[in-house]
Amino acid sequence: MAQFCINIPDDKLNEVLNAMGEQYGYKAQIPNPDFNREIAEDPVTNPSQIANPEILTVFVNRITREWITNNVKAYNAKVAAAAAKQAAIDATDLNITDPQL
Repeated sequence: MAQFCINIPDDKLNEVLNAMGEQYGYKAQIPNPDFNREIAEDPVTNPSQIANPEILTVFVNRITREWITNNVKAYNAKVAAAAAKQAAIDATDLNITDPQL
């Protein structure tokens, strides 16, 4: 399988990751799916928020792959729509005449 790689200068990596995270809605803390509203919130035993199990680097990698995939799908849909339109035009053979002529 082919790889598509990019290089980011070491001193810019955090800037890139933070910008991508912010632009695409990454949250370091997320709602705790096991939070029990019936008992008091406790940061150790019953926190309402937990650390996001998807770390920022993994999130940015996933978002980047989704962006590429979505762009390929959009392009393929555009090409297919143009081909279908042309096929419909080419398949239309009408011989319309004026009976009064």
